[in-house]
Amino acid sequence: MDLGTDSLYGIGAEELVAITGAHLSTARRWKRLRRLPRWLQRIVSLCIFGDLGQIHRSWSGWKLRDGYLVSPEGWRFTFGEIRAIPFMHAQIRTYQRLQRCVQQADWIEERFVEVRRRTDAA
Repeated sequence: MDLGTDSLYGIGAEELVAITGAHLSTARRWKRLRRLPRWLQRIVSLCIFGDLGQIHRSWSGWKLRDGYLVSPEGWRFTFGEIRAIPFMHAQIRTYQRLQRCVQQADWIEERFVEVRRRTDAA
């Protein structure tokens, strides 16, 4: 996200000081000139606008908003949902393993009926 000339509108000099650690007079100069150093544009874009694309290109379009991780498609994920992903993967693997066992048991007991596929001869 390239911050344009009006990008500092609504962002107080005190907020810039809190984010950057710069002196208050420096932050006021940035606001007065409506220009930030390039390195600072990335930090402000990340800290204020939640733009995760500033960290790495693969996160382009992802945002942090109100405690949610928001995908480019608008899907919102909480911190707990993100942390639960490995457990959901483990649960899926378990269900898949159980399903294979059921199919193998049916095959051994000769209850398995193979579905015949219709082939169209042209």
